[in-house]
Amino acid sequence: MKREFLTIILIGFFIFISHLGFSQTSISGVINFYSEVDSIYTTKDTIEVTNPSLFNADDTVMMYQAKGAVVNTDTSSQEYNFGNVPSKNDFNNAGKYEIILVQKVEGNTVIFKAILNNDYDTEDLIQLIRVPSYKNASIDGELTCDPWDGSKGGILVLMVGDTLYLNDKIDVTGKGFEGAPPFESNGNCASTDPDIYDFYYFHENTPSISAGFKGEGVAAYNAMYAKGLGRWANGGGGGNGRFSGGGGGANFSQGGDGGKEDTITCITPNYSGIYWQGVGGLDGFGLGNVGVPTINDSTIFMGGGGGSGTYTSGFTASTGGNGGGIVIIIAKALKSNGDSVIARGARVVDIATASAAGGGGGGTVVFDVESVVGSSEVHVTGGDGGRVQHDGDAGPGGGGGGGVVFWNTTQPGNVGYDIFGGKAGYVQDLYPADVRNEASPGVAGSQKINVDVPLTGFLFNWISDDQEICMNTAPRIISGTDPRGGYGNFQI
Repeated sequence: MKREFLTIILIGFFIFISHLGFSQTSISGVINFYSEVDSIYTTKDTIEVTNPSLFNADDTVMMYQAKGAVVNTDTSSQEYNFGNVPSKNDFNNAGKYEIILVQKVEGNTVIFKAILNNDYDTEDLIQLIRVPSYKNASIDGELTCDPWDGSKGGILVLMVGDTLYLNDKIDVTGKGFEGAPPFESNGNCASTDPDIYDFYYFHENTPSISAGFKGEGVAAYNAMYAKGLGRWANGGGGGNGRFSGGGGGANFSQGGDGGKEDTITCITPNYSGIYWQGVGGLDGFGLGNVGVPTINDSTIFMGGGGGSGTYTSGFTASTGGNGGGIVIIIAKALKSNGDSVIARGARVVDIATASAAGGGGGGTVVFDVESVVGSSEVHVTGGDGGRVQHDGDAGPGGGGGGGVVFWNTTQPGNVGYDIFGGKAGYVQDLYPADVRNEASPGVAGSQKINVDVPLTGFLFNWISDDQEICMNTAPRIISGTDPRGGYGNFQI
């Protein structure tokens, strides 16, 4: 029988995958590439990057700004609010992101096929991330991302036109903002100078003042405020005095407070005006506290780092836990064999004989998928605060606050969730007795539904089957994904 074959050409704003084969790609390890963004042209369709060799024409890429929030530094009234982000507007462009297509790369410039939808501040650590694309992909070994290194990393993002098979875990635990290192001090108790040790911040170069460092968060580092018990946005506060604990980092929800200073050597003053009597580092600020629009479709954050405390020669103190990283999955379907997607804040493992540090804030997971087949779990818990060896010698660390999970539709009933805050540290010698010396746990995170990943200038829409259409034969129904995206101006 004579057969004639018809070619159907779909013209539109569909995703990049047309050049890929129909095989299932095995993936593991790190699949993204990251470069700092040095400048953005006023036309908003061209940027300059540090490492242009990572990108090519027709790549799909993601812009992300990690920092830029402004925090309260006024201690003249309501000093407990030191380090908070006062309002939604004070986030500026921190946490903004979008996914866009590359038209071409020339020298160190990357030119997009559309105009960026968001505004960004180049002085506040913007990175460009190459986003891999697959028709079908199978995770056959642990999938992760590069850790945040102070300017880039911390994010795993991928696009799958049809099905992503979760045959191993996705894990970005501790890949977010960095926990603080401990400070080697003179071992002074708060009673040495009560007028100093109830203060919320100290310059990084104050060797005579016994205070730990604050954890990293969405506000830019400032040496003037680097130490002391006040939080720094979602970074946990550093413990004041002799061996008090560091505060837990945060994300959507706040972290926990660090435990009180050495009560064997010290008698901590009764500070009438200070919120936290024990002078341990304060809880990282919960970024969801400012209001629901703060963390949304186009604004997401890494978990904040835990704060630290102090130590002297012959004693050991722990480093704050790193915050959890970010996972973004865009796919038609997710099929799991019982594996998990994990973006926990890092727990503090080492047992300290001086200050114990705070746990990291939980990370962020974004699912833009039409269906989930099989059972799976999502973990964005805060990290546990650090333990101390002996009772009374030092303060345990505060727990990290919980992160956030986004779904583009309703939450699937076959997916389990763990959004709890991290536990406060405790006294190891007295375990299993629950002795935490006033260190507190982080607060549970949140889940959100009906979100849209910001795809700028194109739609995500996959036509699932090729088929031959014969004369006098009715074609099968062509199925595909529901179109998603389409922010900004389209490029033909």
